[in-house]
Amino acid sequence: MIKEIYRKDGIMQGGVRKRGKKWYYYFSITVNGKRKKIECVGGNAKKEGLDALRKALNEYEMGYIEPSKITVY
Repeated sequence: MIKEIYRKDGIMQGGVRKRGKKWYYYFSITVNGKRKKIECVGGNAKKEGLDALRKALNEYEMGYIEPSKITVY
């Protein structure tokens, strides 16, 4: 099951999905003109995953993401 978060203009900002017993959050960023996907464990419950996604998006928009907590594909 995937739950996605959209901005007011309809563009997807990210989402959460369940893998095994954990919920993962993901979102895409653009680095040097190339799109990169960031995915990380959000928690054991869907709500924890959504909360982690919101926190990560806020940190990204403010210009800071802790490098040890992200995976880039």
